[in-house]
Amino acid sequence: MIFSYLKDRRLYLTFLILTLIILRFVPFLYDQLDDMIGYICILILFIGIVLLIPDYLIWRERIRELERLKAISIADTELPERSMNTADSLYQELIAEYRREYNELKSETQQQNKDLRDTYVLWAHQIKTPIAAMRLLLDDRKDPEINEQLFHIEEYVNQLLYYFRSGSISNDFVIREYDMDSIIQASLRKYSMIFIRKKLKLEYEPVGIRVETDEKWLGFVIEQILSNATKYTKTGSVRIYGENGNIVIEDTGIGIAPEDISRVFEKGYTGLNGRQENRSTGLGLYLCREILRKLGHDIAISGEVGKGTEVTIILEPHGQLHPFV
Repeated sequence: MIFSYLKDRRLYLTFLILTLIILRFVPFLYDQLDDMIGYICILILFIGIVLLIPDYLIWRERIRELERLKAISIADTELPERSMNTADSLYQELIAEYRREYNELKSETQQQNKDLRDTYVLWAHQIKTPIAAMRLLLDDRKDPEINEQLFHIEEYVNQLLYYFRSGSISNDFVIREYDMDSIIQASLRKYSMIFIRKKLKLEYEPVGIRVETDEKWLGFVIEQILSNATKYTKTGSVRIYGENGNIVIEDTGIGIAPEDISRVFEKGYTGLNGRQENRSTGLGLYLCREILRKLGHDIAISGEVGKGTEVTIILEPHGQLHPFV
């Protein structure tokens, strides 16, 4: 830090050194001034050092303060109450003005995002009414193809709702101890029509685990995984079982390309499967990871092209597990 200080004071130091040099050459012109000039040089050097010490201490404190301010958000920055000089005062006024404009823009953007989110949530709720009416009207027709497409419409609407709610997800949590089998079975009942329609075999082994979590949000995660499993499995089976206190959902579908494994949880990333099938939103797995991590859980995925996919809901890292005895 001392070298930075000397660099900042280079004009002052240059003036001091030049003054001393000039004074040392004066005795060559006037021999009788030799002793006096020597004393003057020592005095100037002493005064210069005395002035530099407090100046350095003040400079060091200002640098530390600026480094502290640099490490925090501009919106939370409290400027020093004391200004060292006119330039500092002007800088503080400029920063205060920037911060005011930043906070105004941030507040305006947050309000716009909230209004947009509220509009989409309202639309999603309103669209559910005609969807429910359509389902009632189609009950008599018993057309499995139409019912399946209507089911997928509901899926996308629910995905949109959960996406917009995920921004304030913690406010909606109801954390209790739940039986994982009851949550899994509720999701399976919802997707039973798809299993029957596609003639997929379901292999479900009760996991026998109780966990402190949120039933609704964890249920949504399981439904998203089941949606992908049934969507990308033309023939074969979907298997659900417990392993080391975690929930594993694996299928015999088209699998995942190696280059997609590390990116499937990115928002909007559809991967090779999404491009081929043209039915992926790129939100499902992203939401799964976001929700699970906020619940204190996690998720992992593996697969091989042409052989299937395995998704593991990791309950152990932060959740409290209670195996049945």
